[in-house]
Amino acid sequence: MKKIKTLIVAAYPKELQYLCKLGKKKSVLKGNFAYLASGIGAVPATYNLTQFLFKYKPGHIITLNTAGIINKNKFKIGDVVLAKTLSTSSMLKEVYTPESIKDITLKPKVTLKSLGIKTPKLKTASVFCTQEISSSETMRKNLMKAGHDIETMEAYAYAYVAKRHNIPIVSLLGLSNVIGPKAHDEWLENESWVCEKMSEIVKELLTKLP
Repeated sequence: MKKIKTLIVAAYPKELQYLCKLGKKKSVLKGNFAYLASGIGAVPATYNLTQFLFKYKPGHIITLNTAGIINKNKFKIGDVVLAKTLSTSSMLKEVYTPESIKDITLKPKVTLKSLGIKTPKLKTASVFCTQEISSSETMRKNLMKAGHDIETMEAYAYAYVAKRHNIPIVSLLGLSNVIGPKAHDEWLENESWVCEKMSEIVKELLTKLP
């Protein structure tokens, strides 16, 4: 197993395009850094990250994904946030969640400090990780009442795999849209510049690595 310093993971190549060019490849290695497009959705993300970790052992993982806003009172389009809690359970009254399904708590500032990196001035968020993108205003309000701030698809899967391999992980999320009927149109409009903004933050983090 080859050791590398940093693994940068995103769901699809466009989220990584301002950091590297994948072409038709799922992953590339550049010196002591690696970049992986895991595939969209929790299942491909889990499978492809696990397969990558069979071959390479990163010292830490940084993930970046676009995400939708649930709590409009705390966040706006264009914000880049750090995940502090990742949940696959909506916690809505209409559903039952088995007790074996647990939230994952991350400590991004502690993790970055342990890597010798001064934490950037970013907000933290409670993240709901779903298998599909919500497009209902009613759903957004209900998820906000349940304590969720933003929604994305792959972040929980990344954190789950990383913890099983005892690898420190930091999850960055760029907010490209507000959950509701216009979510997809807003994502299309904002995806590119939000991905670029996330990438600039990642570049700054990587340059600070000892």
